[in-house]
Amino acid sequence: MNGARRSRAACTTALLTAGGLLGAGQLQAQGIGVELGWLSGSRQSYYVMSLGLSRKLSSTLSMTFKGTWYAPDGPGGGDLVGGGVDLSLWRGGNPGLYAVGGLGGGFGFSGADVFWGSYSIGAGWDFRLFSAVGLGVEARWVGLTQGGDEGVQVGV
Repeated sequence: MNGARRSRAACTTALLTAGGLLGAGQLQAQGIGVELGWLSGSRQSYYVMSLGLSRKLSSTLSMTFKGTWYAPDGPGGGDLVGGGVDLSLWRGGNPGLYAVGGLGGGFGFSGADVFWGSYSIGAGWDFRLFSAVGLGVEARWVGLTQGGDEGVQVGV
């Protein structure tokens, strides 16, 4: 499969995974989010795209189910597609600082490990653009089982 078709297939898989997660449950008191980022790993860098569904669990704790696609930045790596869950403190509804951590996993393509897992921990800042629309910027320390890679991921 050529590179363009492989990338489209990986993107479609990530979007379908996220779409399945979005279909679970009612949308009331939930938020839909899109994240674009870059992971500067010690062995490989990746462009990161996530689509997720968030729900407040309490006044300070929220949970996000998401589908993620890691596209390698340069040669030597393959695409990683999968899902995960994040827990956030103080995120959603109000502007300001929040803490976030997560676990994920999925499948690799085009030279990547067949199965991969990840962990992340970090912080971000939420901005309120409108009452129902926010913008967040965050930085996380991410560990991937793919090649034992670790590094900083920044995202919007």
